[in-house]
Amino acid sequence: MFHIIYLYKINLNISLFIWNTETNNSPNKPTITGLATGKAGNKYDYKINASDPDDDEVYYYIDWEDGSNSGWQGPYPENIEQTFQHIWQSRNTYTIKAKAKDISDAESDWATFEISIPKIKLINVMTRFFDNSKLYTIVTILLKLLKT
Repeated sequence: MFHIIYLYKINLNISLFIWNTETNNSPNKPTITGLATGKAGNKYDYKINASDPDDDEVYYYIDWEDGSNSGWQGPYPENIEQTFQHIWQSRNTYTIKAKAKDISDAESDWATFEISIPKIKLINVMTRFFDNSKLYTIVTILLKLLKT
């Protein structure tokens, strides 16, 4: 009795290529809302919001223009306002800049918002000066004497 054994060798060289036909879009430029004037040393809240055309989560980067920044914060759901806080130590006018990036690292354009931390408020100085009625009386008398 003979047994015939057939061995079949199959070589399959299959290369699988997958093309992603979807393109990733950058998030839209964020919006920045908050107070436009303030005092040095006070903490202020700013709301940042960006939508993403692909509904991706987003990160935010904020440059406070006083030598500090937030670094990339997130991820956050797109199109949901996020609150960030900052304290300016010096009086000046600052331009806050913020941008968003999605989870694929596509970045938006910069958004800007200006805040003024005034150097001096003359109205407040004058109000404090004349709030003291005795001082007001003395100044009034001195002015009358100078006119004569």
